[in-house]
Amino acid sequence: VTEQGEHDAIENNADADPITTSTDLPPLEAVTPEPRRSNRERKQTQFYDGTLGKLAAMKHGSEPRSYEKAALIPEYRNAMEEEISSLEKNKTWKVVKRQTWMKVIPCIWVYKEKLDREGKVSRYKARLVADGRRQYGVSTLDSYAPTVRFTSLRALMAYARVKGLRLFQCDINNAYLHGSLPTKVYMAVPKGMKNAEELKGKVLELEKGLYGLKISGKVWNDELDGTLTSMGFTRCISDPCVYYKGSFLEPKTMIIICVYVDDLTIMAKSF
Repeated sequence: VTEQGEHDAIENNADADPITTSTDLPPLEAVTPEPRRSNRERKQTQFYDGTLGKLAAMKHGSEPRSYEKAALIPEYRNAMEEEISSLEKNKTWKVVKRQTWMKVIPCIWVYKEKLDREGKVSRYKARLVADGRRQYGVSTLDSYAPTVRFTSLRALMAYARVKGLRLFQCDINNAYLHGSLPTKVYMAVPKGMKNAEELKGKVLELEKGLYGLKISGKVWNDELDGTLTSMGFTRCISDPCVYYKGSFLEPKTMIIICVYVDDLTIMAKSF
């Protein structure tokens, strides 16, 4: 390009519009990007045939969480009266005057609706539970209940099948209430007792293993072990929750009991 050509190009550009600076441009609008959305088709959660969903909807919010709410429902009032009457007949506690040196643990009510096979309420249950979290001075070795090993249960069920033994399963009602406490435990008077006015300034000295105590499971297991051994049963060495009476070589005289806390599986030729 010659010098004359460059001079002519500059003169031609001089007649054009001046270059627009960046300050003369209109402001850019803030552009928000569209969120990325999935194109997957959403389906409603299915509860098989709908039974689980119906039961969950029926049970949700139906069980009271406090004594004040349960006291307004006649079925739960009757259940609480039956629970207290049963505990008193079993001599679970005795009323004593409260002393300053006593470590008194509180108690709570637990409510449950028992359903039948159709999902309808068949029974209203109320259980008095001691707040074992406030129980101090208890060794961790005394706060457990042994359970049968599943390997032992499977082996014994195979033995029962081969030898023609019959199986029977049972549950011990109020199992923990059968064990006597080795130490003194004091509990506050529960709400709902009829003579509440007369019990002011007094506490309950527990004599039986109430549900919720740390040592109730161990106390119940000791009581069951003493009862079975007094009946002639032998405790298995390899599994302390298996008891047997008779000889394994003579199935007709053999009785086997497997213990899972308060559930018993009994194997014998006949009942």
